[in-house]
Amino acid sequence: YAKVLDDSESPAWPRWFVGGRVNLAYNCVDRHAASEQGDRAALVWEGEDGDVRTFTYRELSDQVNRVCNGLEELGVQGGDVVAVYMPMVPEAIAAAYAIAKIGAIYLPVFSGFGAPAVAARLNDSGAKVLLTADSFLRRGARVPMMATAREAAAASPALSTVVSLD
Repeated sequence: YAKVLDDSESPAWPRWFVGGRVNLAYNCVDRHAASEQGDRAALVWEGEDGDVRTFTYRELSDQVNRVCNGLEELGVQGGDVVAVYMPMVPEAIAAAYAIAKIGAIYLPVFSGFGAPAVAARLNDSGAKVLLTADSFLRRGARVPMMATAREAAAASPALSTVVSLD
């Protein structure tokens, strides 16, 4: 950054850390993965069925980088909107960090929404890519997501790609 505080327009409209840049993925994952902390648990997830998955910082960094590379292959750049229509699974965390790493805009879409609500958010945001899951477990029943995502995408002309991270 060039200046900590710029209140030259008005004290009511301060600008902090003018010219500064920060990358959430680096600060939360990559710097730890590259350090002696790399083999420590970064993420512990427990599913509804009792399945427990643990990711070290290095494993999470690898997953974030795979998603990041895939998004870049799809042409996602800084400033593009990427929608994430996923349940609360580790892949959703990797997607959020990957989007941040690129400098794209993360648009979370509630996993309980139907196709019309998802399509409305895609259209309003101009999302370029929709990341989703094939399905997820909710109260013991499998909830399909990909079919809903495809239906929403069909009603979203700006959307170029739907990708499942399952």
